[in-house]
Amino acid sequence: MAQFYSIQEAADFLQVDYKVVYRLVREGKIPSTRVGWQYRMTQEDLNTYLNVERARHRADVTGSDERARAARANGAGKS
Repeated sequence: MAQFYSIQEAADFLQVDYKVVYRLVREGKIPSTRVGWQYRMTQEDLNTYLNVERARHRADVTGSDERARAARANGAGKS
């Protein structure tokens, strides 16, 4: 059976303030289940979020490298 984490427990795991996790849950970036007035998420939910963010960050870094190469190839920055 999966272990469920509260907002505070997830924040402790991610080493961020609980308000950050609450915002990510409300925005749908961290999948969660609502139990009464409280949100709960599994370790798998947190790992999925981290993996998606890692992939997005890598794509951003790779994309900006490619844009810089294209700009240099097109002569951007030359007078």
